[in-house]
Amino acid sequence: MRNRRIISLLAALALLLALSACGAAPATDGNPGTATPEPGITDGPGTATPEPETPEPVPTPVVITGLDTERRYFTYGEVNRDDLDYSEMVFDRVDFAYFQELADSMREIAQNGGEADYLRRVDLDLYWGLYYINTMMSLAELACYQNPKDEAAAEDLSYATELWYDAWDEYFSCLHDLAVSPNAGLLTELYSDWQIEYFASYVSSDEDNYALSEETLLVQEYYALMAEPRLDYAEISRVFIELVELRRELAELYGYDSYAQYAYETQYSRTYTPEDAAKLREAVKRDFVPLIAEYGAVAEAATAKLLEIDDLDCSEQAVLAALGQVLPRISVEAEEAYDYLVEHGLYDISASPDKADIGFTTTLYYYNEPFIFNAGTDSYYDYTTMIHEFGHFMNSYFIPSDLIFGLPDNDLCELQSQGMDMIFTRFYGELFGEEMGRLLLADSLMNMVYSVVEGALYDEFLQLVYAEPELTEQRVVEIYNSLLAEYGFEQGPGSGYDWVWVAHNFEYPFYYISYSVSALNALELFARLEDDAAGAVETYMTVAAMDPEMYYYGDAVAEAGLTSPFEPDGFAGVAASVAAALEQLGDK
Repeated sequence: MRNRRIISLLAALALLLALSACGAAPATDGNPGTATPEPGITDGPGTATPEPETPEPVPTPVVITGLDTERRYFTYGEVNRDDLDYSEMVFDRVDFAYFQELADSMREIAQNGGEADYLRRVDLDLYWGLYYINTMMSLAELACYQNPKDEAAAEDLSYATELWYDAWDEYFSCLHDLAVSPNAGLLTELYSDWQIEYFASYVSSDEDNYALSEETLLVQEYYALMAEPRLDYAEISRVFIELVELRRELAELYGYDSYAQYAYETQYSRTYTPEDAAKLREAVKRDFVPLIAEYGAVAEAATAKLLEIDDLDCSEQAVLAALGQVLPRISVEAEEAYDYLVEHGLYDISASPDKADIGFTTTLYYYNEPFIFNAGTDSYYDYTTMIHEFGHFMNSYFIPSDLIFGLPDNDLCELQSQGMDMIFTRFYGELFGEEMGRLLLADSLMNMVYSVVEGALYDEFLQLVYAEPELTEQRVVEIYNSLLAEYGFEQGPGSGYDWVWVAHNFEYPFYYISYSVSALNALELFARLEDDAAGAVETYMTVAAMDPEMYYYGDAVAEAGLTSPFEPDGFAGVAASVAAALEQLGDK
């Protein structure tokens, strides 16, 4: 367990655009095409008396015994929220002048002193002003994700992002002025010693702000390019290479030998290093890559059949109803968070050809309300993605994030969502019927295996890319193709550009190893479900209730009684359990 601590300016700004970003990925390699629906079975010509249809048996509701009906996992007390509906949250082009006046008031206190109550009021106004500006940026960002080609939305986001960087810098600069002034003692009533020390050491950098603004613009350019009906791989590669070069310069500016080292330590707050990840990757290749060769066909067949289903109701209402049927039986806290989500419409999960192809959960800080965004596909993915994102939402609902001083452990965040994926497999038959439930189980298990494998693949891919001195489009493709066979994938026409479909490679580089680390423990939860469902749910809820800004991942899994992902042979048994389940599913 860890104490909240300050993070660098660059890390905070880079992460706050959309934390807990999660892409909805298929369980098979590549992008699924448009499947041909299976023809319905009809009576043949001349059939006078059709046979009566045999009603499909009603699945027996799953009962997990031993669960408490009282709140006991999230014990942080009541959380203050605005209780606003998302429809009531309107983007506002904030005028920076008011925030600037507040910062000047803080500087006046630094110069002349002042009453403690006056300092408290100024500090509180600055605090909420910063939260409001950040939330306006988030609303602008959501509008861009709803339609990356909307020029007005892009302009709003550009304005809001630049304003956010300026406000963040102004906030810390004025508190720096007070922290190094003769009146610094006034801060002791409001802040801890380590926070005051950080204010005193803060150095404003226009170079940082410019780089971060450029980074945001390049990421939005990527999403706009990916929304085109015909992809221009040369242009997408150009954006990628510009992002790599920009980030390498930032890492050098902060004194790091590599951007990988910088990202691991400051952006993702990991206690393990890129070198540790390399050891984990070797274990993944040994224990999980063989599952792709052995059972990939089982999952591909299941996925193909699932995509052929053309009568599955994938509306927002149907997806939410499925969650509402299950969550009350997981815990009373899960039900409470679900009720709040639905009551206040804190989601945009409908299908639209205009949306950016991404799913994530973010926090609207000023209102203290989490929000789920997903580009629906009118397929079963809409259910599985929402289940995954709700794991993030539940934690964010009960445990507010600290915009200024907090930095989440992303591996823990992903276990909170991928663990929810695995717990829901227990209810697939009840929700979708026995046959579809079986197909979904095969798909979900293999999808989690792919999370393990692809998390390692994309980490190694980026390690090599960011270390390449003279990066070109051709070299990026060569690096990617060189890794495919090691991770169980075939190299085919166009496969060298599969990496462009992974938005994290552009927006959150080096995030993907978090999927690998957390998926290992999520699969461990699945392995426990068969023998002790209540115990597995208990373990999951224990993890789900941990504050990711207070726990490091290693401490979290140890406290929950799970295996460390960095034990070289720790997951051979889990891989065997998954193989046994896929073997059984393949026989049916």
